[in-house]
Amino acid sequence: MRKVKLNIFIKVNPEEFICAITMVDKLIGLWQIGKAKHTINSLTTKIIIGLLALTIFPCEVKGQTDNSKSIQNMTDKIIISNAVLNCTIDTAFNYFAENDLLTKWLTNKADVEMKEGGKYELFWTPEDPDPTNNSTYGCKVLAVERPFYFSMEWTGNAEQKNFMNKERPLTNVTVLFSQLESNKTQVTLIHTGWRQGENWEAARQYFIKAWAGALKQLEVLVNTGNK
Repeated sequence: MRKVKLNIFIKVNPEEFICAITMVDKLIGLWQIGKAKHTINSLTTKIIIGLLALTIFPCEVKGQTDNSKSIQNMTDKIIISNAVLNCTIDTAFNYFAENDLLTKWLTNKADVEMKEGGKYELFWTPEDPDPTNNSTYGCKVLAVERPFYFSMEWTGNAEQKNFMNKERPLTNVTVLFSQLESNKTQVTLIHTGWRQGENWEAARQYFIKAWAGALKQLEVLVNTGNK
């Protein structure tokens, strides 16, 4: 699938995009095959496989219809968080891509190279001698098409790293940007790749709150002009 076609699909069908991503994440969870997990880590590959799956198992996005049981089963391990920013789509994207902007709302230190294969390393305790504590040290950008979307690896904090950071592939964060008006952009963040177990569920609950709080802080920063 060419990038330009992928852009059009994301912009015109954001709900189907999310559904495709969650469909593949569900299939990966069912298969429990390490090799398959590595093979389908690419964002574009996920979308292609997800769309093929949707032709067989059509579904609706959670909350959009009364007939939501099937998508509920697929999204019960997926974190989806949203924000609406009073800015252009390019500016919204920059808040996730530029180091100086990231430190205004998400982290204390950022070392990001917004290109496929580039670093996406954020540090919440940069003074810690162990760089793997409370950071995304070692995480990479998996796919990017500015200013419409990017996908990256994500790791756990100091309490979660012993299980989250050892699994491959790592959990995945995809961020979509959709221009609602000339100066208004919707940001949709999707965090996938959650495994089974009490530790994983506790981590997932942590990130549900963490992402909601972070995006709320971004909304306040951008929408109140407190920059």
